[in-house]
Amino acid sequence: MKKFFYGILLLTIILTGVQTGTESASASSNVQGEIINLEGVDLTKPHVVTKDGTTIDSVTYDEMVAGIAKREGLSIDQVKKRLADGDVKRPLLKASSSTFYKHLTKTIDIGGLWKPKIDIYVKMWAQGSFRQFDKIIDYNLVRSWYGASKQFKGSFKVKFLSKNNIYWCINGDFYDKGTTSSSSSVSLNVGGVGSVNYSVSKAKTKYKYVYKYGHFYAQ
Repeated sequence: MKKFFYGILLLTIILTGVQTGTESASASSNVQGEIINLEGVDLTKPHVVTKDGTTIDSVTYDEMVAGIAKREGLSIDQVKKRLADGDVKRPLLKASSSTFYKHLTKTIDIGGLWKPKIDIYVKMWAQGSFRQFDKIIDYNLVRSWYGASKQFKGSFKVKFLSKNNIYWCINGDFYDKGTTSSSSSVSLNVGGVGSVNYSVSKAKTKYKYVYKYGHFYAQ
């Protein structure tokens, strides 16, 4: 009788666990993470800071190249070549007022005082109140915050889901000490997926593991 009772109890626990796990997985798949929506943002302004702290700056091709070069410690020519490999070149004619480059940055709260920042350059198109992403030019993580830097072992993934939706994901471990090396980003057309992968040598004093994701919506 006791064996029968324990058997029923064990089966109940297992079924409850399976049901809970299924519900958790379903809930996780429905969560969109951190939402950054550009709807209502006046894209004609050269500099905008939204209520959630997202910074949106208008940049020319040359300003974009200079910004990427400074962020990654590369020469101007190195960045131009990398962008050209992704079919991003200096416009031969004056850019149309409906087509422009934007620099999107957002500090991400990971718990604690220190925060990384996602850094993305995009080409956009707008007509009236309608706007869309045309191309993802470049993307990376900024690991310095108010003069304090962290090392990172993991990945920063970007998916160009649609011309209205850019998905991003930070997944990995931050360290207080060490030396970080990383791969380069690649320009993405709609439907493309890219990832900047990071490794750390002589890593010391793990800060924390981070898994954060979200979306940029054009409107």
